[in-house]
Amino acid sequence: MLLNNLRSIFVVTLITLLVMVFELFPLPSTDDIPAMAPVIDRPGGSAPVSLPADIPVHQRNIARAEGLAKTAAPDEYVDALIERLSFLSMPVRGAQVPDFAGQLPGSPRSYRNGVHEGVDIYGPPKGTPIYAAGSGVIIRADIDYEEFTYEERMAILKEAASASDTPDDVLDRLNGRQVWIHHGDGVITRYSHLDGIAPGVVPGKAVDADTIIGYMGNSGTSDGVANSQDGVHLHFEIIVDGYSFWKDLTLGQVKQVLKAVLTP
Repeated sequence: MLLNNLRSIFVVTLITLLVMVFELFPLPSTDDIPAMAPVIDRPGGSAPVSLPADIPVHQRNIARAEGLAKTAAPDEYVDALIERLSFLSMPVRGAQVPDFAGQLPGSPRSYRNGVHEGVDIYGPPKGTPIYAAGSGVIIRADIDYEEFTYEERMAILKEAASASDTPDDVLDRLNGRQVWIHHGDGVITRYSHLDGIAPGVVPGKAVDADTIIGYMGNSGTSDGVANSQDGVHLHFEIIVDGYSFWKDLTLGQVKQVLKAVLTP
């Protein structure tokens, strides 16, 4: 009898303590949990990614690839990607997709312990108009961008050299003045090293392929810091479902997609 009473007292005491704990530290309401975008499956067994739906698109942590795939993605995947991006066009009028691997995604960038994230378009002079690659909405426009000094640039390169990969904030800074466009259907394009932003281009503005969004330059580069006219180019990126479009592609497939999408 005494043992049963002790057990009853113990159970009641335990329940009382648990109630007190939950009152002090309540479980979060489902209303407090950010909604998540659908998980995206990638070919080749790549880990899926989900992005909090309530965070502005331009502030989300875009997953960055470590390099080109060693095994080709299935033809069906490449064809579907080309079809999905078929609404895009070359943002520099008259330019062509480069063949040189160093100007294409996945090329090593040893000076910052990273890889190239986009396509570099060289040739036209500083100030050449840059057009939106397709219809969408501006989600970032660095109107108040200020070029950093030589000392500042060397400091962040030193930071990158000491890391195993280029930190996101360092890479963003090295990209200079930028414009980002959200095209819907999980597609974002980014335009970097701009010399200036076109008048009226602000976050929230709707654009199309005939809209000038900025002008070709070299901001964020060593030439830009030196106020030189050299090294002028557009760095152009395509993001699909939170990933660089080329994440699961070989170099040959990268060229195939870019030429199919950006060649008139």
